[in-house]
Amino acid sequence: MDPLRLEQHLEAVPGQYPSRFSSPAQRALHLDGVTRIRPVAASRLPWPHGLFKCPYGERAKTLATTYPKGHSKTAHAELFTQLNEQGFAACPYHQADDWKAIAEAVLTFARAEPDSDEQDRLYHATHLSERDRAWFRSLIGGGHIWWDTGHQNLTNGQHRLCALRAAGAEVIPVYGRHLPDHDETTPSQDAQAHAKGTVEDFWSAHTNAVLKPGLLSTHLPRVLARYPRLRALLPKSE
Repeated sequence: MDPLRLEQHLEAVPGQYPSRFSSPAQRALHLDGVTRIRPVAASRLPWPHGLFKCPYGERAKTLATTYPKGHSKTAHAELFTQLNEQGFAACPYHQADDWKAIAEAVLTFARAEPDSDEQDRLYHATHLSERDRAWFRSLIGGGHIWWDTGHQNLTNGQHRLCALRAAGAEVIPVYGRHLPDHDETTPSQDAQAHAKGTVEDFWSAHTNAVLKPGLLSTHLPRVLARYPRLRALLPKSE
């Protein structure tokens, strides 16, 4: 029997066979999903969980110590809000001529019929600079930004995603398993606003969890989001 049909048969008898899937969405992704490049809103994608060889790696680790364990991605979102254009440029992954044009070239290439004359023409990306063509080819080859729908972390491409966010790209070419014809391009949001909201939302939820509801827990999250040193004053959550 075909493996997928066998899986469907086993799951059709509830309670008699264990399922490998933790949710219906995960099951649908496994059975009906496809794996290829598609457009995804940057605001849907996770923040880095750890940037290897990033010039700001130690700074991110220091910020992470002000958060409860397990929230390094929120610390990386906070780091993003602290860097300006000059700061981002210090990282070699941010040194492209036009990241937005690179992203659009990748998506155009991915939409073309595989192995067609049109895709062969698009592969040459003659409208991009020589440096940007190297980034373009990394994103359609071994340097994919790799994320399967619903996963908590990227499989690959954290540096490239950071560079695209910093360049203002709101729709990202992402490789991975997803449901065909399922729109992942919304909501579209500026990366700085998304990062700031991620940090404020975390401290709002955390403050409400460790303090009694009231005036303090209403206004304190914004203060904690802005002043990391004050976070040590919060009682520890159980």
